[in-house]
Amino acid sequence: MHRLLSRLAPAALAGGLAVGAVTGCSAGQIAQTANQVSTVDGSTATIGNISLRDITFEYPPNGTYEPGDDARLEFTAVNSATLDADSLVSVSSTAFDGAPVDSGSDLPVQLPAGTDVSFGGDGELLELTDLTEQLLPSVRVPVTFTFQVAGEVTVMVPVAVPLDYVEKDVEPFDF
Repeated sequence: MHRLLSRLAPAALAGGLAVGAVTGCSAGQIAQTANQVSTVDGSTATIGNISLRDITFEYPPNGTYEPGDDARLEFTAVNSATLDADSLVSVSSTAFDGAPVDSGSDLPVQLPAGTDVSFGGDGELLELTDLTEQLLPSVRVPVTFTFQVAGEVTVMVPVAVPLDYVEKDVEPFDF
């Protein structure tokens, strides 16, 4: 019996150490990956089966949007429903006096079930008109999206930042 215990003790000890080592590799109570967010600059929103991803205003041609300017929205709308289509019927913002209808925007836009639709770039045109205040890159303004089935959601949407270095004619600061 004593001989059996002396043989089993090292095996049990090795097994216990292996379990401890493997347990030490677990994620713990809160995994680091549980709270990661997207690395895109734009905002996101979800209402019903509709997800809006990477919502931004296009970078302004002159670096800023001035009062009276029009601004194009860029984003992707995803309809995750398996059967029900929806449509984007209106977009508005308190920062703009004009309606997208006045700009030749493509509203309403159908969102078939299980598909995504891109706005901006080569996608659908969606432009808000008659800006009421100056907007600089990274400044956010509220934009309300209204869908026929999913309803309405308001999102703080940023003005996109330039993708390339922009040379500025600024005097250097002199101490």
